[in-house]
Amino acid sequence: SVHKEEEAFLKKEITDSDLKFICNQCDKRFLSAKSVAYHFQHAHKNQDYQCKLCYKMLTKRSHLISHQERVHKNECEFFGKEITEADLKYGCKQCEKKFVSGVILKAHLR
Repeated sequence: SVHKEEEAFLKKEITDSDLKFICNQCDKRFLSAKSVAYHFQHAHKNQDYQCKLCYKMLTKRSHLISHQERVHKNECEFFGKEITEADLKYGCKQCEKKFVSGVILKAHLR
């Protein structure tokens, strides 16, 4: 069972420190490596298009374009160019990801 090693958590409140396993695609946090693997298979399998501003994975190019137009309308100048280290001014203190704007970093931290 996917959640066999998580049974102990049924009787207690889960805290942030319990969520030690992080999905490398969306940064969601889990109680066990097995749960991350299950999540990855069901949430990210066959996702081939990645947003270069927030690292979100999408299944179709049209979804990526819609995402970029909707979510990153204020950062559209970055889509037509190569993003350099100098552009990535906003680093996450909880992981190694870097972003071109504070707005995207703030969304990442949510």
